[in-house]
Amino acid sequence: MRNRFRISSSATLVSALLLGLGLTAPANAADLPCYTVVSGVLTDGSDCRGAVSIDNSVTSIGEEAFKGNSNLTSINIPSSVNSIGRAAFWGTSLTTVVIPNGVTSISAELFRTTTSLTSVTIPNSVTSIEDAAFDGTNLASITIPSSVTRIGFMAFSHNHSLTSIVIPEGVTSMGHEAFWDDSLLASVVLPDSLLSLDDRLFLNATSLSNVRFPKYLTHIGSAVFVNTALTSVTIPGTVNQIDQYAFAYMPNLKLAVIQNGVKRLLYGIFSNDLSLSNVVIPNSVTSIGYAFELDGSDPDEDYGFQTIFQNSTQVKCASRPNLSGDAFLGGWGFMESFGDVTACTRRASGISISSASVAIVSATADLPATTLRFGTTLETASVTVLPISNPATVSATPFVTSDSTKIVDIQVTGSNSGSVTVCLDGTATDHIFHYVDAIWTQLPSQSFTDGQVCGVTTSFSPFVAAPVAVVSLVVSSSATDAAAKAAAEAAAAKREAEKQAARTEITTKLKSASQLTVESFAQAEIPGVTSSNISLVQVEILALPEALRTDINQVIKIARKYEVVGNIGSDQIKYLAPGSFIEIGLIPTTSKNKVALVAAIKKLPAAARDTFTEIKAAIDAETVKIQARKDRLAAVLARNATRSVK
Repeated sequence: MRNRFRISSSATLVSALLLGLGLTAPANAADLPCYTVVSGVLTDGSDCRGAVSIDNSVTSIGEEAFKGNSNLTSINIPSSVNSIGRAAFWGTSLTTVVIPNGVTSISAELFRTTTSLTSVTIPNSVTSIEDAAFDGTNLASITIPSSVTRIGFMAFSHNHSLTSIVIPEGVTSMGHEAFWDDSLLASVVLPDSLLSLDDRLFLNATSLSNVRFPKYLTHIGSAVFVNTALTSVTIPGTVNQIDQYAFAYMPNLKLAVIQNGVKRLLYGIFSNDLSLSNVVIPNSVTSIGYAFELDGSDPDEDYGFQTIFQNSTQVKCASRPNLSGDAFLGGWGFMESFGDVTACTRRASGISISSASVAIVSATADLPATTLRFGTTLETASVTVLPISNPATVSATPFVTSDSTKIVDIQVTGSNSGSVTVCLDGTATDHIFHYVDAIWTQLPSQSFTDGQVCGVTTSFSPFVAAPVAVVSLVVSSSATDAAAKAAAEAAAAKREAEKQAARTEITTKLKSASQLTVESFAQAEIPGVTSSNISLVQVEILALPEALRTDINQVIKIARKYEVVGNIGSDQIKYLAPGSFIEIGLIPTTSKNKVALVAAIKKLPAAARDTFTEIKAAIDAETVKIQARKDRLAAVLARNATRSVK
């Protein structure tokens, strides 16, 4: 039965008179209802203004009943109402709403773009908050009852007042983008009942700095924490799937701890986290690839992680990972910045200290016992000790090295106490050295106590306790020195003359297109030319204009190309930096993906990277792949920026 609430005869007369004058009676005049009810369902409230109290005969509020009514500022919903339809209050001017007990669902888009809404009371009868229910509101806080088990996608997105939220135990599903673009949201507690974080869950929640992860989490979706303010993340070991860009573009992220159980780190998980300086990798991880990619928006970004990790000082392996050299998939995989995986195949060790001034890290098979004595008591601090290779050359190492020499990197967080006494296991004849500013130097104030060699430092990087190397000195008379110097100069002059003669011979033969020899290039000190490539070298030189083919600098340039190609096709590739690829034209100088492209070539078998043509084709193919990944991410972000629910 359809009815419009009846009004008094006097009110009817007034309305009739006003209509006769071409005027309209006020919508909320005394005894004049503002909404239509059909069989207990409030279907239309578009005429309502100000504060509205719904009659007890209403059992349901229909879809879009008050949608777009900006004149509606307050509403009293009676306990007789047990359902509220989709978008019923979309775009109104409501500020505070109490949902009556008996309503079981906060329907999709219920308060969407109701920007004035700051407070909602949800009863324990509600079991779901549907898609975009509070999208675009300004809730300063909200209490979600424990009866709720599902939160839909974009449920609380585009809220610029919400600062914290606790998702209660019992919630098992949260849709993607549920808190997208909540610019003031700083703290979130996620329940242990939630097993999956859906795609873009906190995308652009730029203030988010504290998240409590579910204990049994198994899946982290794509771009979940993009552009948030987290400074550290601990990924639970229960996680078996992490989708692309999950922790990407996080400008403040400095520490990532992956707990034992996680197996793979792939596809841009930590992409463009330019502040990331400490990563803890457990022994369960078997594959790392593209995890730390850079999109190259800054020309210098290609080398960002190479700088961070170049000495392997900030990668902390909780134990011995089950990894091979091929497990790190290259591309943007950060291990390629080292050239090998040795840094992460040794055991690191560390401790946390509280209200103490001494930290003791026990000895292991790879580490000496380490003691740090701070000048003041530290409230909280952590110490990590990592075995590393000697960062200096043999000639620049002032101590004796052997198979038992243990060089360590020490990292301390939470200490600003100035001078620290560092002690390492050693003997009474050992000295403690510190590698700083690319030079090994002895620490001052050295001592030997309880089997440890000690010294004082104000900074942390590599240390070693070892005997001082003996330097042999040859004492010569000034006359002998002068004679030796003269002989050396004569030998150098002779060698230079032979080199120049060989170079002249090469250009002369090229002028007449005569056959070149490997010996001529060796005499001319032009590397890169071998018996297997000399015919190719000569063909390429002879293809130059005549004026250039007799230019020795052009000859050296072509020989250098073959030298680099030869290194790329051999084991020497692990020592090559992007500069060599750029030098011979394999990678453009302007490329923003240099490290990624070089890493891609390193993954190829030697037989697929032993000619310039093969290498160039592989680089071009990888460039296309990189651009495709960037385009996909750009498309996702663009869709997020313009998404609307119809």
